[in-house]
Amino acid sequence: MNITIISSESRSDKIGITKKITSAFLKGIEEKGGRTNIFYMNDLDIQECQGCTSDINFTPKEVCKINDSMQDLYKFFRESTIWVFILNFISPITYKNFHNLLDRLEPLFQPKTSRPGKIATIMTSDLDNQKQADTAIKQIKITADIFGKTLMTPILRKQFSLLEFLDRKNALKIEENNIFKAFEKLGSQVISCNDFDAETVKVASQIFEVPENFIEHYWKVELFDKNKIQKMLPS
Repeated sequence: MNITIISSESRSDKIGITKKITSAFLKGIEEKGGRTNIFYMNDLDIQECQGCTSDINFTPKEVCKINDSMQDLYKFFRESTIWVFILNFISPITYKNFHNLLDRLEPLFQPKTSRPGKIATIMTSDLDNQKQADTAIKQIKITADIFGKTLMTPILRKQFSLLEFLDRKNALKIEENNIFKAFEKLGSQVISCNDFDAETVKVASQIFEVPENFIEHYWKVELFDKNKIQKMLPS
């Protein structure tokens, strides 16, 4: 089974929480025999849609007139039953790039043509940029409906900064490390199930207790504004 995976990061990015989550997720897929092709959005040139469909004389075509990285991606989207989006919304450029990509899927859609299969979405964010993640989920649902694909329950890992910090300090507790096992299980379910099971989604998405003095420690080490860090955490 062919699977196309779009990651919002760069291939050269340092190993962090999002890449560790991705690695666990891919392990689960590959153990079930899935054949993956992964592309990193920050390494691609995906330009904005030029709105060709608004032209009264528009005729659907299987290619886009914009000569950029999408020309290479179309082949993999066509040949893949499952599409997976792994998105880190800490950077505002993630939403822009992802929005461009979804807009540019038009050449894959032809009237009376569906592309059955599944779409899975793994997202990381902090609480103050969760709105972008929520908007992306709505857009992905529309995309799934257009192409006749089943949308698996979107996974949103909200405490990116907290988890990233604890991981770098080797301070993750056993229950926090369980999220990697959960993402591995989610990867296997991409192949074997029509949707993720609720218990595994709960483990992957759970909110952890904020360590005492985390805000002050993070602020001193990372040189971030205290108020910004406060917004990242549950009240």
